[in-house]
Amino acid sequence: MALDNNAPKGWKNLDDFRDGLATNLQQTSKELEGTTQSFTFEEIGGIGEPLCKVPSVKLVFNVKTEQTTCLRDKTEYPCGITTFKIDETIYYIGCQILAPINEDYSVFFNTKTGQALAIHAIAREESVPGECRVVQAYMVGHLDGVEVSGFKPERTRELIGQRLLIIYSPNHYYEQIFLNSGRYCWHNLKGEQYGDAFSETCDFFKFDDKIYIYSWREMLIPCGTSYILNYRNNVATGKFIGWTGDGEISHSYAGGEMQILSTTYFPKECQPK
Repeated sequence: MALDNNAPKGWKNLDDFRDGLATNLQQTSKELEGTTQSFTFEEIGGIGEPLCKVPSVKLVFNVKTEQTTCLRDKTEYPCGITTFKIDETIYYIGCQILAPINEDYSVFFNTKTGQALAIHAIAREESVPGECRVVQAYMVGHLDGVEVSGFKPERTRELIGQRLLIIYSPNHYYEQIFLNSGRYCWHNLKGEQYGDAFSETCDFFKFDDKIYIYSWREMLIPCGTSYILNYRNNVATGKFIGWTGDGEISHSYAGGEMQILSTTYFPKECQPK
């Protein structure tokens, strides 16, 4: 499957570099195995075609094995899930829907406060000129059965102006430059994409104190990503969904150590969008 939107000659496909992005990925967690995690969400907007067909969405995961089911509004879907413990009471469930295979969820939640945020992504099968292949919808809600308290996840501008380095492996360094409320730039400092950089559309959310979530849709590579940034221990954890150079759907996890390189503070008269 060709790259999108007239990508420059020699531009890398997702499968050319994805494996190197998992070397420093944090270990998966088994703490929720044997439990059922049920969520109720309200859609708060997204990018691209509508993904959620009803005002509220209920997701239920039976966390028994890596191969399980996701119950979405009374319809059961086979899926593969991967669970990460982000902080003491904060978890991330990555859900790969197996039918249709080009769809996934990233669900972030706090078992103590009951707060939750989900990102629903679809990697469209066909390119649309001038558009990103992946579309995403965002939903804020709660973990059922837990009295909701604490900070409610919301869009944020707090990361704007930051230059963040993520070290995925000794040979994979990426700089992330948070430009404004809807744009960021990635810049490869080590790895197969060395020297390449591009500005992508993205969304930022504050999940909790020193915990942020951001996601982006790539314009040239047919993929999209969801990340949780833990500034308490400086660890980034995320998931890619997209198409490989051979036209196969790809679900892959990535993550590593975070370092703040610098922060830019803008004059009041020229604040970023």
